[in-house]
Amino acid sequence: MNDNSALYAFNKFGDTVLRAAFAMTGSYPEAEDITQEVFLTLHAKPQDFESDEHMKAWLLRTAINRCRNLRNSARMRRDTPLDEALANTLSCEFTPRDNEIRERIAKLPREVLICDIPLLL
Repeated sequence: MNDNSALYAFNKFGDTVLRAAFAMTGSYPEAEDITQEVFLTLHAKPQDFESDEHMKAWLLRTAINRCRNLRNSARMRRDTPLDEALANTLSCEFTPRDNEIRERIAKLPREVLICDIPLLL
């Protein structure tokens, strides 16, 4: 592999890796970080690939492994579900309006709650 292999891989498979990372994390910022780490790893430790499909498989497997590591990390385990977080607030008595809002929030797609920027892939 030459010095431009990571750049070539990013141009060819960057969107694919980002989409896979987003599908696993549900967080666009986390997916961007993981994608960056995957291509930095390839740049730091160039690999010899038999074909573009082999390169794609390696990139996706590396991204998937990093997503799993993130999911198993202490930071992700530390996150508290919404109902649990609300129960730990100082005022634990909810009005009917509060319950209605909680139910509506629970019905929102996960991406709406996690991402504060639109996903434009």
